[in-house]
Amino acid sequence: ARAGRRRRREPVLDSLNAGFGVVHPRSQAREHIEIVHFDHDAAIMAKMPTAYDLGAQRQALGQQAIIDWMGDAGWLKKDSAQYRGFVYLGDALWFRGRITRKYVDPDGEHCLDIETACMNQRGQNVMPGMSTVALPSREKGDWPVDRRMTGRR
Repeated sequence: ARAGRRRRREPVLDSLNAGFGVVHPRSQAREHIEIVHFDHDAAIMAKMPTAYDLGAQRQALGQQAIIDWMGDAGWLKKDSAQYRGFVYLGDALWFRGRITRKYVDPDGEHCLDIETACMNQRGQNVMPGMSTVALPSREKGDWPVDRRMTGRR
């Protein structure tokens, strides 16, 4: 660059911690890369339309929906999810589930397998998954939470 001519400063990766930090485009402050999840300008710098969610937080919201449905007497034994799309700040989400199997597992617990979905307002399933829930049995008098609290199998 010629003397006296100002060069526009472009946002850059933090050279000391490449891949772990960014220089914020407005404040020029060094920030952790996670800032793209809650700061619009940082997300734009990362070539995203706006800030977007953390996948683990989205999965925790889905887990909470299942836990609310099964009640305090049930137990969420397994949960898996695939992060298939971005959820941008302002998106609306619906968590849905469909029971695919009802059975007694090898531990003697009464279980349901649930196919889960996290749908956005565009009709996209941004987080398909599977969960297994253990529910109480009135006829056996078996309560999954009690089993875990007392160590009884």
